[in-house]
Amino acid sequence: KKSLMEKFATRTKGGTTIKGALVELRAETREPTPAYVTGARWSVLCTGALGEIAELADCLNDGQRGDLNFAGVLALRNALATWPELEEPFLRLAESKLRLSRKAQAGFLHSIHGMTQTELDTPAAVDAMIEQLEAAEVAQRGAALFVLLTEIDPKAVTKPSLMLPLNESAEARASAVKAWKKHVAELRKGK
Repeated sequence: KKSLMEKFATRTKGGTTIKGALVELRAETREPTPAYVTGARWSVLCTGALGEIAELADCLNDGQRGDLNFAGVLALRNALATWPELEEPFLRLAESKLRLSRKAQAGFLHSIHGMTQTELDTPAAVDAMIEQLEAAEVAQRGAALFVLLTEIDPKAVTKPSLMLPLNESAEARASAVKAWKKHVAELRKGK
């Protein structure tokens, strides 16, 4: 059985470009085995490391694959930290590919850049991040959920009521917002 790196090397050795091989790793549609999911996530992170922001936009727009969305948020966060000059081209992509309005772009970028310690300590700032779970755009919901699960409460991944599938209905999203607000209130009380 070939390892992920062996499969990747075989693809590139066979004439496929690195970018093409990365796309193939995440485009396969089969049973989501741990090896496949790992390969798909790895491909997204590598795509970000190459500065391929258009490809990352596609990953962020996938409401069916939350794992690709989360890896896309992390990859975009790293890419923009490495190459700040990519932010402006990405914002143009955000409007067209991600269908983010100019108004929504500010909240989305805030999620990508993450929250400061002052914001994490400010209930209104945390509540504003939670409200983004109701956004119409998959990318914005995914970026906000990423922040909630990595910066607000990493232990929340064990609570099904807080794990919003990104392609859920508006009603389910409203329920998740309510659940997150209750959860954060309990965190503030020290429960």
